[in-house]
Amino acid sequence: MISSKAFSFDKSNLTFYADVSEVTIGHGLRLERIYPDACDAGFTMMSEKTGRTCRFVEVAEERDAEGDVILWRFDAVDKIGKGCRVVLFND
Repeated sequence: MISSKAFSFDKSNLTFYADVSEVTIGHGLRLERIYPDACDAGFTMMSEKTGRTCRFVEVAEERDAEGDVILWRFDAVDKIGKGCRVVLFND
């Protein structure tokens, strides 16, 4: 589980942003299976303000012309996070 304080948040589009190295090294983000019967990848975020949790699942990976990953996108799968997204930039 990772705290929402590890991300910047843009309220206008309900998106959390961070550099992948900062959240994996600095905050211990690890991807895990969200559903036991599927091969998804995601994580659980806990709100710094409310203490409530929400799961996010990977929905897209963008690559540049050389095939290097630019970013990963995750969407909330729990009702509490409806419309929220996380973007991790590959720095």
